[in-house]
Parts: sequence; C-alpha cells; structure tokens
Amino acid sequence: MKKSYVVSAILAVAGVALLAAPMVANAKRVAADSTAKECKVVTNGTLNGENGPNRKFVVTNNKAFISFTVKGKKCQSTVQLKSWYSPSRNGTPHPAQVKFQEKERTLGPGKYTMGVDLPPKNCFYQVDFVRVPDNKAPGEKNEMLGFTLNGKKNCIPEPKMITVCVLATKEIKTIKEKNFDATKHTLDLSKCKKLPQEVPGKLVVCDLQTKEIVTIDEEDFDESRHTEDQSKCDTPEVPETPKELPQTGLESLMSLVGASSLAGSASYYIGSRRRNA
Repeated sequence: MKKSYVVSAILAVAGVALLAAPMVANAKRVAADSTAKECKVVTNGTLNGENGPNRKFVVTNNKAFISFTVKGKKCQSTVQLKSWYSPSRNGTPHPAQVKFQEKERTLGPGKYTMGVDLPPKNCFYQVDFVRVPDNKAPGEKNEMLGFTLNGKKNCIPEPKMITVCVLATKEIKTIKEKNFDATKHTLDLSKCKKLPQEVPGKLVVCDLQTKEIVTIDEEDFDESRHTEDQSKCDTPEVPETPKELPQTGLESLMSLVGASSLAGSASYYIGSRRRNA
C-alpha cells in the first residue's frame, strides 16, 4: 500500500513539472516579445529647426520634410507630423495655434522620410514631429522628437461659424464649427421652428453686431441691430486644406535646400510640448 502511495506522489510531481515547463517557456517568450516590440525613433539631424547643418527639418516649396530611422527588432512605432498656423515667429501663445495638416504612419524598422504641407507662404507656422506611445494611456503625452518655426506674418483664419438648432432647448444659435456636437446640435433648423409658437412673444433673429442667431423678446427687437433674415449671420467657408502630399525624392529636395538655419532654442522646445497629447 505504501509503495503505491509513493508511486502516485512521484507521478504527480512529474506531471506538475511537465505542465510547468511549457508555461515557463511561454512566459519567457512573451517577455522576450514584449521587449522586442519596444522600438526607438531617431531623427537624422540633432538640432531643431530647418535648412541648416544638422537641422532636423528640410523646408522647400512650402512643405516641411523630416528623415528618421526606426530602430529595433520586430517592432512598430506610430509617428505623427503636424503643421500649425502660428500667431507669432516663436509660436506663442501656443493655445492660439490652429492645426493646418497632420500625417500619421505606423512603421517597422527602417529609414523613412515624411512630409507635410505648410500654411500659405510667409505665414507664421510651427511643425511638430512626435512619437505616439504604445498602448497610450489617457492623459499620456506624445514624445516630442523635433520641431521648427518660421514665417513673417500672422495668417490664422477666423473660425468658421455655423448656424445650428440646439436639440435640448429648441433654440437656434451660431457656434464655431469645431464645437459642433451631433448629440446636441443639428443643422436642420426646422427642428427649432416651433420655438416662436411654443414661447409667445419670442423672436429668432440674427444679431448683426455679433453675427449670432439668438432668441429675443419681441419688444427688444431693434431694426438697427436685428434681422429675421438668419442668412445674415452666415460666414464664408474656409478653403479645405489639401490632404495629400505630392511624392518627392529626398535627393532632389536636398538639392533645393538653402543654407539658412533656424535656432531651435530650449524655450521653444518646452513650449511646443504643451499639446503633444
């Protein structure tokens, strides 16, 4: 009887060992794969700025280009190249910048060049090149890899305004297009047409001073300031930004580059990190 117990115990231990071996091997493989997926993005130049010795960016024909290398094994990295309208030569105040164009690519190991269109000629601009962290957590910022600034004048366009019906209140309002929320607004103004009948003594008018659609009391109507012609509050559309960048060989680009350079100061770098989320 004792002998059978001993045999059973030996078999049980052997079984656990057999099961544990592949589990340990698999854990090691997963750890190795996890490490292998961590890759690094390195720009060709080491200095922020453009068109100078060791600068990260090449700017020509109103386009900005950056060359870089993705280093690692069996890895991928997501990078973004963004151009912005800037309010000044040094990019400040940063919250006033308006995105002009953005390109994003997910790449494996190798050497690459990306390009992005710039705002119209002579306009102040900033260009950022960032790496998006793997499994990016809420609130986590992108890694800033390089930036450049230039230009001669502020060309930030006025925000496009649109007239909407606010679904909750049945009011017609004029809002910035970027603030449009399909869960709260509709462009179908007929959805708000019942408001004057539901609220006697009210008028939906265009305020000629603010260029907004508002609801007022009939007794407050002022012909010098208000009109029931709501089209008077419409604003012209901003021309759409080209979405595709023409294919251009790097060698031909470099032959067009001038010798001018841009000083990439540390203060610009710190400021440019504010919106890499």
